Amino acid sequence: MYPGENTISTLLPLAVRFLLRLANLILRLRKNIVAKAAAVFLLAFSSLVPGFATSQTPEEQEEAFFTAGQQFLKQGDYAHAVEEFKKVLALDPTLVEAEVNLGLAYQSLFQYDLAVRHLTKGLRARPNLVGPTVIVGMDYVKLGAPEKAIPFLERALKLDPSNREAHQALATCYLGQERFRSAAAEFREIAALDSDKSEAWFTLGHQYLDLAAHLAFRGAHLYRESAWGHRFLGDLLFERARWDDAVKEYQKALIAEPRQPGLHTSLGQTYLHAQKPDAAETEFRSELTLDPRGEPAWLGLANLQLVKGDATAALESLGKIWEISPEFLSVQRGFPSAELPQETTKASITRLGTRNRNIFCWPPYTSPPTIMPVQTASGNRSTPDSRHGNIRRMPPPQAPRIRTLARPIAIRAAPIR
Repeated sequence: MYPGENTISTLLPLAVRFLLRLANLILRLRKNIVAKAAAVFLLAFSSLVPGFATSQTPEEQEEAFFTAGQQFLKQGDYAHAVEEFKKVLALDPTLVEAEVNLGLAYQSLFQYDLAVRHLTKGLRARPNLVGPTVIVGMDYVKLGAPEKAIPFLERALKLDPSNREAHQALATCYLGQERFRSAAAEFREIAALDSDKSEAWFTLGHQYLDLAAHLAFRGAHLYRESAWGHRFLGDLLFERARWDDAVKEYQKALIAEPRQPGLHTSLGQTYLHAQKPDAAETEFRSELTLDPRGEPAWLGLANLQLVKGDATAALESLGKIWEISPEFLSVQRGFPSAELPQETTKASITRLGTRNRNIFCWPPYTSPPTIMPVQTASGNRSTPDSRHGNIRRMPPPQAPRIRTLARPIAIRAAPIR
């Protein structure tokens, strides 16, 4: 063995190693008869070496590169997977599996433009591949081209109507194009596919809230001076307990249209939640000035009077509603709770008990109204005793269960074979 042969042999192809060894033996011919015999053998065999070294067929090389690429994909080594699949396509540019897998590797590297290029090329030959079709649609969404994404996502849903990722991505596209009715239809489809119905309804409700937000901001953008646009935004902010922001929107709406029905009531309810009872009373009475038969305004006033500790006045306001529309109270699912100091609660009940216990004469064929429960500062819920004024007790409302919505959509880049 000549010096350094071990190192060189790991770097040079087989044919070159034979020739080097032959040259080395020739230099030693005079010193070693065995070396002469070995040189003759190697000289004869060297003519066969090139064919031996390149005996692997293109098909075998293609298979080896493809298998290596799949292994790299499974291991999460997407950069090396790209190189292997490129080698396959250099040998056979028509191999669809390599084209699709190359696109999946690029998608996993977040190179969405290259992923789309190779995946769409593969889908032209194999249009019925659901997974790559969904991925192309989602990648177009990420590239900010929903108009290009929609055909792929719609085709994917024709192939697999139960694909939730495609429904979600399609809803996102529709929202981006302000096709709100179509987006809502996709949200309903997603809810129908969810086996956990409680979570499905919870998620659908939040999706509708998001849809309402898009509608509200769209309306406010199109009709900047419209009272309805500001009111819609105020309602949305009210639902999200952003009282101060809701007040600003309602005030803008009132400036644009001071006599719009129900607007003062909405503002009064917001002030009440913001613990500004005096401002709330002003708004409720302004509403009743415009419409003395406004049941929501009377109901808001009753709630306010209860907060102030005047249970008798609250009952009188409820009586007004009963005179105007008994069915209005019958369809109420419940009234909001108000937090009161314990002393105020006791005083209200005492005052109510010392006054006329027949404040209302309810028709015998109807049920009495239901007054909202009041909550003391200590956390106890109380209502005036049912003996005083025909008031029945309501059970405390259930606290809403809050669940996390974060559920990222993920499609695994599984190799296509």
